[in-house]
Amino acid sequence: MYPEIDYTIPNEIKEKLVDTDKISNQCLVIFIGPPEKMTNALWLCSEDLASIIEIKEKISGIIRRNNESGYEFVADYIQGGNKAISGIVNVGKESFNFSDMQNKVILTEKLSAIELYASTLYLKDDIVWKGDAKEKPNPANCLKIMRTKELPNKNPDVFCIYFVRSDVTLKIKYTPFQARMAAEFYTNKINIRLQNNGINDSLNILKEHNPKKLEIDSKSLFPLKIAVRQLYFRVRRHYINDVRIGNLKKMDFALKLECLKKKVVEKVCANLEICKRALLYCIDKGHLSLRGKRERFTWDLTNPYHQLLGKVNIRISLPAENSTGKKYLDLVTKLKKTNNYYAEQSMQTAPGQIPNFFTIRKSFNTIDNMRDKNKTYKNIKDVLSFCKPDLKSGVRNIKRKISFLEYSGDNDMFFEYLGFIRDFQFAKG
Repeated sequence: MYPEIDYTIPNEIKEKLVDTDKISNQCLVIFIGPPEKMTNALWLCSEDLASIIEIKEKISGIIRRNNESGYEFVADYIQGGNKAISGIVNVGKESFNFSDMQNKVILTEKLSAIELYASTLYLKDDIVWKGDAKEKPNPANCLKIMRTKELPNKNPDVFCIYFVRSDVTLKIKYTPFQARMAAEFYTNKINIRLQNNGINDSLNILKEHNPKKLEIDSKSLFPLKIAVRQLYFRVRRHYINDVRIGNLKKMDFALKLECLKKKVVEKVCANLEICKRALLYCIDKGHLSLRGKRERFTWDLTNPYHQLLGKVNIRISLPAENSTGKKYLDLVTKLKKTNNYYAEQSMQTAPGQIPNFFTIRKSFNTIDNMRDKNKTYKNIKDVLSFCKPDLKSGVRNIKRKISFLEYSGDNDMFFEYLGFIRDFQFAKG
C-alpha cells in the first residue's frame, strides 16, 4: 500500500457491486501510466470470478508479447555528473540507445555489453553530481545501467524521469511520486530485455562447459534461476486460480506444483542436461527458492547486490550413463524423491560481506520472531530494543560458566565443554 495513492473506490463501482469487501475477486483495475487515484483507473468488473481471471490472463499475455518488441520513453541522461541532456531512450531486442531531442545519437550499446541488471536509485544509491548543487536531479526519479567497459571506473549511465513517457514537448510533468513509479516501471522494461540476453549467454556458457569438471559458477546460472522463478510463479498463479474457481482440487495442487518444477527447468534449459541438473540441484538445496515468501527483495532484478555477489562454485556430479554410480544415484533419487547431487554445505555470509539469499532470509526471520505481532513499529530501533534482555542473559551465562569452573576446583574440561556448547547455541540464536 502506497500512502501517495488515493484508494477510494469510485461511486459507480460501489453502486454496482453488492459486497465491496470482495472487490478483489470481482474487479480488474488497469492504469494507463503511474497510478495516483483509483477513480482515474479503468475498472473491469463481473460477479463471475472465472470471467475476471480469464480477462486478466488475456491482458497479461498481451503485455508479455509486447515486451518482446522495442520500448521508448522520455528521460534526462546524466553521464559523468556534469549536466543532464533531455532525450528519448530506446530499448530494443539487442541494443540500448539514447538520442537527444534533435535525434542526435548520444549513447548506443549492445545489451550484451550491459551488466545485469538495471536498477532504480530510490533508497539505494545517490547521483555523483559535479555541477551546480541547485541543479542536481532527485535520485528518487532516476534509474541506472552499467556498461561493462565502465565497470572498472564505477561510472554508471543515469536516466532521470520528469515527463510523461511520450511527451517530446516536455510540457506534461509527472508528480514526484508518479516519476518514481515510472522510473521503476521503465527499469523493469529494461531488465526484461537484459534478462532475455542473459539467458542466451548462460546457455551458451553451459554448452561449452568442460564435461570433466564438476564445478559450475553460480553467477552464470543466475539469469536461468530468474527465468525459472518467473515461469514457475506464473503457472502457479494459474493453478491457484483453478482452485479458486473449483477446476482443481486442493489435494492435487501440491502434486501439480512438484511436477511443475521439473517441467519449468526443462523448458528454461532447452533440454541441456548439465543445465537441468544444476538447476534441479539448486532447487533441492535452497539455492533457488520457489516458496514465494520473503523472497521479493532477494530475487528482485533491481536488487543492487546482484552485481556485487562473488563467485561461488556449485559442485554437481555427472556420472556416466549406464555406470554403477548412475544406477545408485537414480535409485536414491527415486526413494528419497530428491536430487542427491554432491555439493559443499552452503554457508551464510560473514559480517561485512555481501549478503546472499540465506543471510537475507535469516535476517527477515529473526526480525519477524523478535517483533510483537500486536504492536506497530515506527522504527527498527523499536524492534532492536528486545535485544537488551538477551545481552544480559549472555552475561549471566558467562558468569554461570565461570562459577561452574570454580566449583569444579581443577578447571574440569567437561564443564568448559558444556559452557562452550551453550555459548555457541546462544551465538547462533
